[in-house]
Amino acid sequence: MPALRIATIKLAAELPKGSAAKIALLKLLRKVANRPMTEGVNLKAYRDGNAWMGYVIDAGASAKGASKFYEMVVRPGGMKGWQLDKVYGALTDRGSGANVRTLTEDHGSQMSAQAAMAKHIRKRKSRGYTDAFRTRPLGQYPLSFRTESPGFGHGTQEGLSCLPEMRNLLLLVEAAVDAAEVSDEIELVEQLEDARDSLNRLQRSDVKNEVQKKLRGPISRLRGQPRWIKEMPRVLRELLTARNYLRRMLKHC
Repeated sequence: MPALRIATIKLAAELPKGSAAKIALLKLLRKVANRPMTEGVNLKAYRDGNAWMGYVIDAGASAKGASKFYEMVVRPGGMKGWQLDKVYGALTDRGSGANVRTLTEDHGSQMSAQAAMAKHIRKRKSRGYTDAFRTRPLGQYPLSFRTESPGFGHGTQEGLSCLPEMRNLLLLVEAAVDAAEVSDEIELVEQLEDARDSLNRLQRSDVKNEVQKKLRGPISRLRGQPRWIKEMPRVLRELLTARNYLRRMLKHC
């Protein structure tokens, strides 16, 4: 972990709970890989024609083709009254770094900036980018795994890739769904234990955190007595939610 991030965490821990300074530091520390990295890029701005975010996924996150993101937002400012901010780079778990670049175009009107953005959107789509506001979850990138992968020739970065362990986790959750559908408690417990071990092997990421939340109910019941899981319909609903989420996240792999 970078020294600056460690120092920031320590400082935030010492500040009073709920203080403005603590909240500001926690926002800086918040992982942003699943969500827009540019202020002002949101669903409302997208619908108003003032923002866009897209991504292209390389399942192997190779050195020649790491997964990438591209964000744009139209806002008042600049030398001519309106500006188009463009932020792009390798899709990472950090939201900033050597491989993230920012460019600003000045425009004399909002309409001119929107037209320029539309041109850039067409160009991105022609290169295989997916509109992040037309895929679910809306306005989010599909993956955020920490791997050592080069991006834009700047050396080793925390790039985006489709980890085999995450695909294995999906298989385990799918097997747990099958067991829950036929009320096979023994098989269900075995699959959930394997899923728990698989989650523990994964490095920290937004996706891992989200899957942990969705599986928290079924897995926590493993610690109860009696050992076998009760309330099978509820367990099945929770597992289906986790399975569908993983399928969406891994659809590009």
